[in-house]
Amino acid sequence: MQQRGAIFGLDARLLVLTLAILGSITGYTLNQRIKADKIDYTQGVLMRAKAIAECAYQNNATATGAMAGGGWARCAGVTQLYDAWGNTLIEQVLTDTLDADLVDLPAQCIIYLSRGPNGVNNSVAILAATLDRNDLVRFNPTGDDLAVHTCFDQANQARFQASATTVAEAQQALTTFAQMQARLAQRTCRLSPVTPPTPSWCDYDANGTYEAGEEQQYNFFPYEQRDSAISGRYYDNVVNSRTFDGTDTNPLSSDGLGPLRRLLGLHASAATGCYDSNLGNRVATPWSAGFNVDCSDR
Repeated sequence: MQQRGAIFGLDARLLVLTLAILGSITGYTLNQRIKADKIDYTQGVLMRAKAIAECAYQNNATATGAMAGGGWARCAGVTQLYDAWGNTLIEQVLTDTLDADLVDLPAQCIIYLSRGPNGVNNSVAILAATLDRNDLVRFNPTGDDLAVHTCFDQANQARFQASATTVAEAQQALTTFAQMQARLAQRTCRLSPVTPPTPSWCDYDANGTYEAGEEQQYNFFPYEQRDSAISGRYYDNVVNSRTFDGTDTNPLSSDGLGPLRRLLGLHASAATGCYDSNLGNRVATPWSAGFNVDCSDR
């Protein structure tokens, strides 16, 4: 009986040990499953952040990031997302340029990063080294961090395609304006006496005598103030004392060009880009002027 009891006691101990091992395995498996579920959830959060950012950029074209720029609230009714461990996402904006035909398009990209289970930004060094889209190709989060990134090339292409259409329309309006000014000057100066010419501006070369047609040597495009060395050669500046600021610090805005757009019959906020009243920096006819969505040389 004692021996049988001893065997029973040994069996009981083995059973307890087996249950303990099974319990630890089950606990480990459960923890791994919970961790995997949290990773899956966080990856979903990152993908949602990417989608919201794309929506925000389409609607706002913010250069400060979707969260900071306020676009998130309009697109998703939120201003922040959290990963499965309760930490806010890290947002890093990359702003670069992308060559497209004759203009440089902004090539803004955004990275969203989760610090992962340990809550530590293990990718801080590689984030700091990721400065443009070329670096982004090599970007890979380190440690247990999770990340997603997106670039807004498609939105930029569409926006600048629309701008290019506006530029073409503005260019036509500019040409029409110059032609009308030239005809007006011609009609006026045909009636001018030869000596002394009246009005005096008909005497383009200022020799005191009007030679038929010499008024056509004027630059009949609106005068842009940076071409100050030859301001006296602009008909509109001489006759109407008009000067325009052709700068446009943002190709998508209307900085400085509102009055010129109104003169040409365009909407004051039309996305025409910058204006140059003397392309090629010429000093005599034929003159050339134009708009360009690329303002990098201004």
